[in-house]
Amino acid sequence: MKNVNHPFIMLFAAGTVLVTACRQHEEATPAAPQAASTAATDQAYALATFDDALALAGESMQSANAGGRVSGEQKMSSCVRVTHNQDDKMVTLDFGATGCAAAGGRIRTGKITIFYVGRYREPDSSLRLTFDNYAVEGNQVGGTVYLSGTRQNPSGQPEYRVTVEDGFVKFQDNGQSIALNMTRTQVWTTGADTPQQAADDAFAATYSGDLTDRNGTYYAVSTFQPLLLKGACATEGYYYPVSGTVSFQPATGPAWALDFGTGACDKQAQLTFGRVVYPIELR
Repeated sequence: MKNVNHPFIMLFAAGTVLVTACRQHEEATPAAPQAASTAATDQAYALATFDDALALAGESMQSANAGGRVSGEQKMSSCVRVTHNQDDKMVTLDFGATGCAAAGGRIRTGKITIFYVGRYREPDSSLRLTFDNYAVEGNQVGGTVYLSGTRQNPSGQPEYRVTVEDGFVKFQDNGQSIALNMTRTQVWTTGADTPQQAADDAFAATYSGDLTDRNGTYYAVSTFQPLLLKGACATEGYYYPVSGTVSFQPATGPAWALDFGTGACDKQAQLTFGRVVYPIELR
């Protein structure tokens, strides 16, 4: 039998191959650029680590407000040793040298020292946090964190300011470090009327600052869309914003963005370069 390669058959076959290839290309999940993925995960992890320390400080100071003393509560677990020096207006959280596991399994070591002025969350109050051999899951944490008193913004919502100066996180597994400076304004959108219940809290945050990631790359960082943080997520062990967008501007080259999603408590986020979007998972 004579073998006939009909032009229509060959065209159909070529078209089928092309369509299949295009579909495979569209369905494949692109890998995020490594440099951007590193910077995004480093920045999100560092801020979450300092937010965790602030939550511990707030928990301690809330106890002081309620009963005139400080005691370890659920988030810190009973193994933390808490001391309150009222003369020096100082609270120390000592997690020990061998490790103190929180209710969610997170292990902390070392000390956080809280210096305070005024009554916690009052307009003229302030906190200053320092760290002494403090580590979370073996990753060393340092720097100074400041928390202002709570004031009413023009919309009548409580808001306060958080500043991280010379903050760093040094990873245990490879000795690499993140360096961070940040100033953030945080609006307490829900839950302010129930200060003893963290699960119903929600905050809208905007900030700006700079990051040097573990590879030594510098970025100017700022909020492009306000970040939403939920207390309910933190109680489940998710310390990241659930929505909002952060812009990263490297020293050279175009800026790109980190989008935290649409409201779910998870570690999923997206990197956006122009119109190209890459899914990533935070640390």
